[in-house]
Amino acid sequence: MKALVVYGTRWGGTAGVAERIGDTLRREDYTVDVVDAKDRPPSPDAYDLVIVGSGISAGRWTKEATRYLKKNSVSLRERRTALFVSCGAGGDEELREQGRQDFLVRVAEKNGLSPVIFGLFGGLYDFTKSHGLFGNIMLNVAKKELQEKGVDTSKPYDFRDWTQIEAWTREIAEG
Repeated sequence: MKALVVYGTRWGGTAGVAERIGDTLRREDYTVDVVDAKDRPPSPDAYDLVIVGSGISAGRWTKEATRYLKKNSVSLRERRTALFVSCGAGGDEELREQGRQDFLVRVAEKNGLSPVIFGLFGGLYDFTKSHGLFGNIMLNVAKKELQEKGVDTSKPYDFRDWTQIEAWTREIAEG
C-alpha cells in the first residue's frame, strides 16, 4: 500500500504530526511520502491512501493545504482519504466538537469529500518565536489563558498527544 501525507503548517507543529503519521504508517508496512503543501505535493493519483492536514490559525487551514484539497478534490473522492488538524481545540475538551465541525467536517463538505476518518489533535505553541503581528496577537491570547491555568509559557507548550496520533493512524492502516 502506498500513502501520501500532505500537510500545511505555519510554525512547524503540524509538520511533526505529519511525520509521526508517516512513521506509524511505515511501521504498518506502507510506503509513505510526507510532503509540506508548500513544496508542491504530488497528485493523489498514484496513492491508495491520502491524508491531508493543517495547522489552524485564526480559524483557518493554511492556504497551501486548502489549495491542495481544492485542486485535487476529484481525485481525492476516488480513494481512501483522511483529514486532520493540529490546533488549540484538539487540546481542549470543551472545544473539541466545535473544532471537529469547523475544521474537519465543513472542510470536507466544502470539497465534496467523504474521509474515512477525521483527526483532531493538539498543537504546539512556541512563545519564544515571533509569528508576525497577527500571529503574535493570537498567541498572546493563548499565552494568557495558559498562564491562568498554571502553564509555564517561558518555553514552548507542546500539547500534541503522540499516543492518540499513532492510534488514529493505526486505525486508518487497519481499515
